[in-house]
Amino acid sequence: MIKQIFLLRLLWFCMLFQVCDKSFCQTTENRFLVRGGVGISSFSHDGSQIDMTQKRLSLLLGGCWQHYFKPTSHQKHWMLQTTVQAVSKGAINDGDIMDEKVYLRTVYLELPITIMYRICHKNTYDIYLGGGGFVAYGLGGKIHAEKNAHWFLGIPVGEQPSPFERSCGMRRWDAGICIEANITTRRWLISANYSFGLPYLWNDSVKPSSWLEHVQNVTGGISFGYFLK
Repeated sequence: MIKQIFLLRLLWFCMLFQVCDKSFCQTTENRFLVRGGVGISSFSHDGSQIDMTQKRLSLLLGGCWQHYFKPTSHQKHWMLQTTVQAVSKGAINDGDIMDEKVYLRTVYLELPITIMYRICHKNTYDIYLGGGGFVAYGLGGKIHAEKNAHWFLGIPVGEQPSPFERSCGMRRWDAGICIEANITTRRWLISANYSFGLPYLWNDSVKPSSWLEHVQNVTGGISFGYFLK
């Protein structure tokens, strides 16, 4: 008798698992795409734009995974979006002495994760809006000053070291918040994105010039993606 009850419960569990698994598969969907884009990057000083700091061109290239959660209502659903991308950031500083300029360019390997919500559904396209966070690791870059700047962070004029070198003292790790709005079709994605780094870019072991104290990365732009699945 106990054995029969056990077998009946096992059969019931297997049937329930099959129903749940089938239901879950019907309410989720995964899509993969490659994406590239262009934008602008700059530095923020405790949340405000730094005086005399110019924006630089920012480029990104990477791959993206989208996981859709479809509720009963076909008109609304949520999506989890994870991207792995290489992105360039930086800024140009116009000095107030002898009109010198300092150029900084970095390249990060970045991982943004966002939760997207569909705010508009049409036959040929959907519109999503969402936000989340990112982590990034500095792969390389360069920093240099014009000839009128006789020294900068102890770097002789004419040399272009990576800002992540010990002598420059820039942190390799960055993290922050990001927001995105995109238009998704069957094969294409067009998105506008903005990210704001929270940690200060320079550590305490190297004292930078005044315009680099307490600065954070700020990047915004547009990107285009093509769905592989």
